Amino acid sequence: MLCYGLRTDFQAELFPGSAALLGIADALIELKAVCECGRKSSMNLRVDEQGNAVKAGAQTEIGGNDRYVALCRKHFMEKMG
Repeated sequence: MLCYGLRTDFQAELFPGSAALLGIADALIELKAVCECGRKSSMNLRVDEQGNAVKAGAQTEIGGNDRYVALCRKHFMEKMG
């Protein structure tokens, strides 16, 4: 079986489905995104219409590059304050 999706939400919490799949996976192949600094992105920052970090809300929200930014942990933590 092959599954594809995000591991964590915009608050760095595992999605329930991701947690279950990680627990039974025989192998994990990670597709890497790149942070604005050039390092590997491991976090997903949700932003509002002005580009400010969103710190609360529903775990899932439909959106693309206008609502989410892939960042390394350092820059994610800086933007979350």
